[in-house]
Amino acid sequence: MENREHYLKSFLIAGLLMGALSSIPGFNLGNCCCLWQWLGGLLSGWILCRSAKKPVQMGEGALVGLFSGLIGGMLFSLMSAMSFYMGAGDWNATMTEAFHSSGSEIPPEIQEVIEQAMQWISHPGLLLSIGMFFFLLVFAIMSMIGSLISVAIFEPRFALKRMRQEMKLKVNAPEQFPVPGLMNRESDLIFPRKKEE
Repeated sequence: MENREHYLKSFLIAGLLMGALSSIPGFNLGNCCCLWQWLGGLLSGWILCRSAKKPVQMGEGALVGLFSGLIGGMLFSLMSAMSFYMGAGDWNATMTEAFHSSGSEIPPEIQEVIEQAMQWISHPGLLLSIGMFFFLLVFAIMSMIGSLISVAIFEPRFALKRMRQEMKLKVNAPEQFPVPGLMNRESDLIFPRKKEE
């Protein structure tokens, strides 16, 4: 856990982006296959590996993925609850109209049960707590898996880059070796000569 100063940036950016893309209509179709959770986890791991000054451990990747998933899940559950409550009256009216248009009369006992169920479902605290628990769980697990994959892929590349910067290694062009019989010309193996016409 040597890269703590880079945790906040990586999980905030990834979590907010994950929650926003999961909430936007049209883009939220990616939630069917947990696309935004995977990509948010990949992004958080990539940002951590890129900005870290010391080697990133798998546990750090899992931690960053977990927190980015929690932020994304909270944002998504709040946006989902707000959109549900804005359209809750329409949903109730649509269900009642569908029962009446079917031609069958709803017995008063069943009508009372339906109204109680609608009041129970439309209670803001209950729906928000159930939704938040479910979304936090799914977002956190999927984002953590994505972040672990990201650290496994990107950490070796960024570790090599950090090592080059620390040791100030320069990648030189391949050396030219004198080959006997060519009179110190460039080797044919490195730079092939054109045939003289």
